[in-house]
Amino acid sequence: EFRRVLFRSINTNHDGEIQVCEAAAFTGEINVHSLGISDLTGIEAFTSLTTLICTDNSLSSLNLSQNTALTYLNCAHNSIGSLDVSHNTTLTYFECDQNLLHSIDISHNTALTYFECDRNSISSIDVSHNTALIDFYCYQNSLGSLDVNQNTALRDLRCYINSISGLNVTNNTALTYLDCHANPIGSLDVTHNTALTALLCSGNLLSTLDVSHNTSLIALRCFQNSLNSLDVSNNTALTSLLCFQNSISSLDLSHNIALSQLECYTNSLSSLDLSHNTALTFLQCGGNSLSSLDVSHNTALTVLNCQQDQLTRLNVADGNNTHFTVFNATDNPNLTCIQVDNSTYSNTHWSNDINNTASFNTNCTCIWTPPASVIIAANGTTTFCQGGSVGLDAGTWTSYLWNAIAGNSTSESINATASGTYAVTVTNGNGCIGTASQVVTVNPN
Repeated sequence: EFRRVLFRSINTNHDGEIQVCEAAAFTGEINVHSLGISDLTGIEAFTSLTTLICTDNSLSSLNLSQNTALTYLNCAHNSIGSLDVSHNTTLTYFECDQNLLHSIDISHNTALTYFECDRNSISSIDVSHNTALIDFYCYQNSLGSLDVNQNTALRDLRCYINSISGLNVTNNTALTYLDCHANPIGSLDVTHNTALTALLCSGNLLSTLDVSHNTSLIALRCFQNSLNSLDVSNNTALTSLLCFQNSISSLDLSHNIALSQLECYTNSLSSLDLSHNTALTFLQCGGNSLSSLDVSHNTALTVLNCQQDQLTRLNVADGNNTHFTVFNATDNPNLTCIQVDNSTYSNTHWSNDINNTASFNTNCTCIWTPPASVIIAANGTTTFCQGGSVGLDAGTWTSYLWNAIAGNSTSESINATASGTYAVTVTNGNGCIGTASQVVTVNPN
């Protein structure tokens, strides 16, 4: 198959053979991607070749010692066990990911700007000579350490799923994307990386993380660490924050008005104010100690998971309930009333997503904060002789309605002159209703 491809594109004199002179004169690209090739013998004749793409084949070896003009090499997704690129000093782009490499020497490839060696079994790699490197992907290997101090041009570093215990990126001030998740990193200083737009450092051993200088951050994923606190007040461009499974006790999101995704579940949060985060579409905040949650201002919300909290109040009435794709408020045993846009809709679509002790209502205010007991105060004895009277005062409320014996008065106080039960219904500022009554006895003279 390799020979057939070469004949079609390189046999310029159409004699059925590729002459040495034809191969040596070829300066273009050879692309044999996904052709089931297991042997590239003959590639050494193409001494002026600049681009070789041989991905997704069955190659176990690759001899490029004669291809000294190569600038672009992609041999990913093969079964190559060792690879010598020491003669390919003009390489600027090099992919060898998803092979069987245990090591790779790129110390002679000082022109490299893009290097990808991920998903191999490489235990160590020296990139100190590759000072032009901009994009470096070495994730899913067996690296125990990584030194990028000399790579000051780096913009994209992905070294996740390794065994790296320490990572110094203080010299990499051009970094815009850093993914070092799933390593045993104990500390990470990103205060010098002010150009960062994405920081993915989850699944490490971090107990502190200072992102106050990373004002360009759009995505922050620091979940599954040991963080007790997280200050994102300076990260006003943040749209995605995943900080779940830490020990964070408070989270101020009042400055993060662009935030659309928040996953802060399984922390130690006792409160969560989302009134400023009107762009929020995705919220997972379960497994905390939240007693109250109000998402009535989050009109773009489509996903809400607040299960396994300690909620007694939940306000979901944002005018957009019909656009929800996920709603889950289970395992909140003290939650009795959930305020929604339409209780019929919620009962139809969400009845399996709440506890049996909870119900939906368009106004839970009077259940959450019932009015204080109504007490009728009498300005004298309520038992007196005919011709006397007693003043009855219901206290300070928004509105009043006394019963018929009191003449259906709407005043705070009345004057009782006849025997009977004087009852009043009052309403507070939230529209909550309370009642009280007082028996008055008038004896004949």
